[in-house]
Amino acid sequence: MSKIILVLLLCFSFKTAALAHGDFITQQKEVGKYIVEFEYKEANILAGNPHQYVFYLLDKDTKETIPVDALFVRFKDAAGELALGAKLKTTLGESGTGRVTAVMPTTGSYTAALEFLKGDERIAAADFAFDVVPSTGTQSSTKAGSLTLAGLIGLALGFGAATLFFRKK
Repeated sequence: MSKIILVLLLCFSFKTAALAHGDFITQQKEVGKYIVEFEYKEANILAGNPHQYVFYLLDKDTKETIPVDALFVRFKDAAGELALGAKLKTTLGESGTGRVTAVMPTTGSYTAALEFLKGDERIAAADFAFDVVPSTGTQSSTKAGSLTLAGLIGLALGFGAATLFFRKK
C-alpha cells in the first residue's frame, strides 16, 4: 500500500511541476542602466478575451527590480487608437512590478508603451509590439489539451521515478 501512495505522490509532484512552468512570453529592452520587461502568459493573445500583462523594471547589472512609485501603461492599435490607458501603482510587495488584466477588442498589431516613474520623474520608458489574433473558441480546448499532456508527463515521470526507486531496494 505504501508503494502505491508513493507512486501517486510522485505522479502528482511531477504533474504540478509541469503545470507550473507555463507559457510566458517575455520581451526586454535595455534603457540606460535598466531593463524594461513586458510579459504576458498566453502565446496567442485572443481578441475579446482577458489576458494578464506584467511589467518589470530591472537593474541591468543585478537583475533586481527597481523601486518605482507608479507606471503608465498605454496599449494602442496599429491606427493609434487607445485600447488601454492606465496609471498603475506597483504590485504590493513587488516594487518595480506592475500588472494589469485587459481585453484587446480587435485583432491586429498593438504597441504597449510603458513609463516607470519615481515621484514625478520618468526613469525609464519603452515600447513593445505584440499581436492579437481572432478568438476561435478553442482556447479552452487548448488548455484542456495542455492539462492532459502535463498530466500524462507527470504520470510517466512519477511512474518512472517510483520504478527506479523500488528497483534499488
